[in-house]
Amino acid sequence: MIRRDKQISISRELSKKLLPVSLIICLVISFLIPGAYSYLEFKRLKNETSLYARQLSDSIRQLAAGSPGLWKYQATKYSEIIESFVPNKGIFSIAVLDGQSNPITQFSHREKTQGLFSQFAIQGEPASILFNNQKIGEIWIHLAAGSFLVKALTIFILCLVMGGSLSMLVYRMPLVGIKSLEQQLLDYQNSLEELVIQRTTALQETTEKALQLAEARRHDQEELLEAKASLEQRVEERTKELQDQVLAKELALAELATAQSSLLELSRAAGMAEVATGVLHNVGNVLNSVNVSCNLIMNQVRESRMGNIAKVAGLIAESGADLGRFLAEDPRGRQIPVYLTSLSSVLLEEQQLILRETEALQQRIAHIKEIVTMQQSYGRVSGVLETIAPEQLMEDTLKLSAGALARHEISVERQYRDVPPITADKHKVLQILLNLINNAKYACAGLEKEKIITLRIFCSGPDRLSMQVSDNGRGIPSENLTRIFQHGFTTRKSGHGFGLHSGAIAAKGLGGSLSVHSDGLDLGATFTLDLPIFQETAHDAR
Repeated sequence: MIRRDKQISISRELSKKLLPVSLIICLVISFLIPGAYSYLEFKRLKNETSLYARQLSDSIRQLAAGSPGLWKYQATKYSEIIESFVPNKGIFSIAVLDGQSNPITQFSHREKTQGLFSQFAIQGEPASILFNNQKIGEIWIHLAAGSFLVKALTIFILCLVMGGSLSMLVYRMPLVGIKSLEQQLLDYQNSLEELVIQRTTALQETTEKALQLAEARRHDQEELLEAKASLEQRVEERTKELQDQVLAKELALAELATAQSSLLELSRAAGMAEVATGVLHNVGNVLNSVNVSCNLIMNQVRESRMGNIAKVAGLIAESGADLGRFLAEDPRGRQIPVYLTSLSSVLLEEQQLILRETEALQQRIAHIKEIVTMQQSYGRVSGVLETIAPEQLMEDTLKLSAGALARHEISVERQYRDVPPITADKHKVLQILLNLINNAKYACAGLEKEKIITLRIFCSGPDRLSMQVSDNGRGIPSENLTRIFQHGFTTRKSGHGFGLHSGAIAAKGLGGSLSVHSDGLDLGATFTLDLPIFQETAHDAR
């Protein structure tokens, strides 16, 4: 079984990246937004208080102009001016001072307020009372701050709840999906390892049985030779015992028939071992693509720019209460909105890339499962027939090989003609096409020129379809064209000669054929898979 310290660590890496991001989001929404609102609203109310003071000073200046010496003692008119000015302005108190800053108490005004913050007020700038360009008094106005404080507290609570909720969503949602995928990968890896162990044990048992049968055959052959020598001697020496000798000969022939039957069983066991080897070869090809996708996802998470949000939050935190001025005047602050806009598109691209690779992983794991299921049911049931577009089969195969083709810098050209859908065993066709594209990739590896693989689909007859994989790689010598599909034949140092052989057998089982053409070394090669458009019954691939 796979040890815990060897498990895929995508979720741990992602968790390290998401934790600071979620905390920063919580802090920004919970504190910076309420703080900015409180600062701007307080500044507005203070300016409004100063404006009210200037308006009231204009009214009192007109009163002073009518009675320059008696303006401080006209209580009735002061009261009328103040009473007409106060309504609907949220004024907490009004203080009128003379030129020596002494309060004119009889003209002071103070509204009665109730509520949690009824004792808090906002003081504006004083407004001077001028007469003949001389200051004869000034006015102080305080606005009630209860409504402002309630709104600020409400916004702070709402932003705190929203920030906490959003940060939890940012932190938890990606982790849930990644952990589910990790568990699926781990389960499939464990089951695949157990299956490989079972198949290895079965192959060992088959080999032991084959050795035992071979030993029994050799022993039978030795006994047959001894019986033959004994028979000749008895014919020569004892003609009278002819009947006994004939009986002995018939017994020897029966033993020979038993040995021949054992050889047939041995041949079938060897064929099963060959098919199992081919399946393991194809599973290995798909596992390479799974490994590439895992590495791509981990690299994307490591190189993610989500950590840069912490730097932006640090700049915002440094600005303190001057956030508005920092964003409007500071060169670094003016770049923050533009940077956040560009960063959102980059993070969206990273998310889409991880989703695409995750879907590719699921497709490859499903293909592994189908290959293993097909091998388990080999010899007992035929493959499931599906009606599918040939273009989709070719494109699905390209998805499984996309990572390897990109690493080798191989471009793909498509030459698809309009063809009808085919009815066949989808996974057998995918197995054959995947092996052909992998061989084309290896044929182009190491070339100095542009590496190109060309995929073609066309009708080769009234009820037949051809799918071709061509490359401009090393090519195939003419002497190898007749041996290319033989079991064990390969021209690669790391090859084992199972892929093309098992592909030719699978094509025959589908009612088709697999052929090759090459003009020689360094002239590329073309493999053609010919299939019937409609397959009434699944053929036995043995």
